[in-house]
Amino acid sequence: MLDLDGNSPKISLPVCNGCNRHIMPGDNNVKFICPECPDELIWRCGSCREAAAPYKCESCGFSGP
Repeated sequence: MLDLDGNSPKISLPVCNGCNRHIMPGDNNVKFICPECPDELIWRCGSCREAAAPYKCESCGFSGP
């Protein structure tokens, strides 16, 4: 049944730290804690992983391939 009153639960999708696209369930992705600080969970989509696109930790500024 469709909830039309706007009170239905919302789904929050993670965002790739490399390209800022939403990561869909089942995509070829990875998540890991920043190697430099324990404060940030980094998500990488399959496209950015294959292309070795750079990413940056929002908490400490660490960047990697």
